[in-house]
Amino acid sequence: MSAVFFWLALAASAHAGLAGWLTSTVRRWDFIQETGGIRISEPIELEGKLVLPVEYDASGTSGITHRPTRLNSGLAVRHVKASRTAHGRIVIRIVTQIVEQDSDTGRIHYANLDDFTPGTYAVYYGDADDSEKFLGRIRVK
Repeated sequence: MSAVFFWLALAASAHAGLAGWLTSTVRRWDFIQETGGIRISEPIELEGKLVLPVEYDASGTSGITHRPTRLNSGLAVRHVKASRTAHGRIVIRIVTQIVEQDSDTGRIHYANLDDFTPGTYAVYYGDADDSEKFLGRIRVK
C-alpha cells in the first residue's frame, strides 16, 4: 500500500517539486569527480545576495576540471549548501535531484554567502580537513 501511495504522490506532484525533494541527495566527492569535477569563482552579488558561483555539471556530459567517467541524463542540481567551520573555512556540498520541470540543469550554481562575515576563506568540498578536496580561496567582502 505504501508503494502505491508513493507513486501516486510522485505522479501528482511532479509540478510541485515533491519528486525532486524525495530524490534529493548530497553527493560525495567521488561522484563529483566521476561527473567531471567542480570549480569555484570569486563571490558576486546576484539579485541582492552575496553568492559563491560553483561550476558543476551533474549530468556528466561536460568536464569542468577533467573528463567525466559517469553520465546521468536524469539528474539536476537542487542546490549548493555552504557552511563555515570553526577554523575559517567554507565547506560546500552539491545536492542533486531527478530532473523535473524548472530543474537547474546548467553548469553554474550558487551557494548563498549572505550570512558569512567578511574575510578570506579556504573552500573545500564536503570535508575541510582533506587537502584533496580543496577548491581554492575566496574573499568575502
